Amino acid sequence: GDQYGWKQDTDGLWHYTLFVENGRVVDEKVSLKTGLLEIAYTKKVAFRFTSSQNVILSDVKEEDKEEVNALLEKFGLLEHTNGASAIRKNAMACVAFNTCPLALAEAQRYMPSLITKIEPLLNKHGLINEEITIRMTGCPNGCARSANSEIGFIGTAYGKYNMHLGGDYLGLRLNSLYKESVGEETILEDLDLLFGIFAKERANGESFGDFAYRKEWSRQ
Repeated sequence: GDQYGWKQDTDGLWHYTLFVENGRVVDEKVSLKTGLLEIAYTKKVAFRFTSSQNVILSDVKEEDKEEVNALLEKFGLLEHTNGASAIRKNAMACVAFNTCPLALAEAQRYMPSLITKIEPLLNKHGLINEEITIRMTGCPNGCARSANSEIGFIGTAYGKYNMHLGGDYLGLRLNSLYKESVGEETILEDLDLLFGIFAKERANGESFGDFAYRKEWSRQ
């Protein structure tokens, strides 16, 4: 995962990692595009893009940090990053509809609303701060790396996804098929059940992906 917020390197320069949901730099929930444009006009930052679809405002000098931070605050970008849940920050989706001609199902446009429905389930079981990787692709090509996430969704038809479990947090283990071609109702029902079991039976410090792998949920 990315290290959000301000970090200082060994040369004394500052870097701010900004949460960008599914890599979409647009003015929707927050003035993300406008804010980044205003920051770019200062010519006091460099922009770097992470493999988790976020943006790093990098190489900020000590004397310029306050100005950049003020702009982040002005456009609500500090609150946007700090206020996002752990699972939302660890979520990723490919572009899918309506951009990709290979898509069989939604991903980038649908994932945020699904996360909004998953968050209450995590909160219900005391897991809202749990770092869980969840990824979604609109087809099997895997552009959002759903095959090595702890919870992966691979589109099979409009509104239907293969649900995969058992990858590890670092992405070093592939997950396996849990259920085929399920819709939102089944996804939420199953996650509610699985989160409940995880909260009660996990070993100390055990991640959701490692627990799912140990319980053989994805190898039925």
